[in-house]
Amino acid sequence: MAATDATTTTAETGSTQDANKLDSYSGIVSFVVMGLGALLIVAVIVLLVMRQVEIRRLATAQASWDEVFQALKEKDTFKERIPALEGIWDKVKGSDAHPFVMLKLGNALFEDGLKFEKPPAERRESIEKAKKVFELVLKEYPNNSAYGPLAAQNAGLCAEQLQDFDGALAIYTKAATDFEDHFLYPQLCYQIARAHWLKARQSGGGVEDGAREEARKWVERALKDSTDPGFGNTWRQQAEYLGSLLENLGPALPDGRIPERRVKKTESEGTEGKTGEAKDEPKGEEKTGAAKTEEAKTEEAKTEAKTEPAKTEDAKTEAKTE
Repeated sequence: MAATDATTTTAETGSTQDANKLDSYSGIVSFVVMGLGALLIVAVIVLLVMRQVEIRRLATAQASWDEVFQALKEKDTFKERIPALEGIWDKVKGSDAHPFVMLKLGNALFEDGLKFEKPPAERRESIEKAKKVFELVLKEYPNNSAYGPLAAQNAGLCAEQLQDFDGALAIYTKAATDFEDHFLYPQLCYQIARAHWLKARQSGGGVEDGAREEARKWVERALKDSTDPGFGNTWRQQAEYLGSLLENLGPALPDGRIPERRVKKTESEGTEGKTGEAKDEPKGEEKTGAAKTEEAKTEEAKTEAKTEPAKTEDAKTEAKTE
């Protein structure tokens, strides 16, 4: 009897332990399920919020591009585009259209500064404004591969127009470092070479100083890294021409300088003196038509002079007869 009671007690104890384990597992499972449910709810909320943010962003972007379209509509000249772009600057700020507007405004100011009919002071002011706009693009969108290299190229061109070749080199070199894998990298290399060349010519050192070697190095890199000869054909032709100027000096360009253009005298200028001499003393077959005409008139005058005495004698005879 005692053995039976012990067995029963042992069985009950085992059942109680199993029940306790099951309860603990159930609690853990419930906790995990509740946690997963909470995470799922949070994820759904986050997705909904992100969706709303994306919808608002797209709506803002669409409204911004609409602003740009309406502002530039039927604005064909730079004079018309500049105030239009300045007017929507703040309206599109922070949107995807903002860097586009900045580049467009900078380009319009730069082109306006190239008009030779404008006074030099106004042209310089326009180019300085354009340079500030391009530099602002580089500052606010430093890693933007769509606008960064273009802004750097244009800012450097502005510096070149202002005769600040050191500033242009600083802009080009930094952009070439930041965007080494960009498809515009070869063009940036060519612009670095050109800035070195212009700097050397400005300083009066010609091609004798280190700028020539720097220019040659960068132009070779530009042509080497350009894998598609057909792309950007214009700048490649310019780079190849600059490379030809930077080759070893020869008899054609002994000092590495392009000779000044010689103005040829026209045929009329070359024969002007000879024609004058012919008019003064025409000789033989070289006499001009005008000289021959003068001779004919002289002969007629002599003939008339000879016939005048005869006419006078006839008149006297008629008078005596009467």
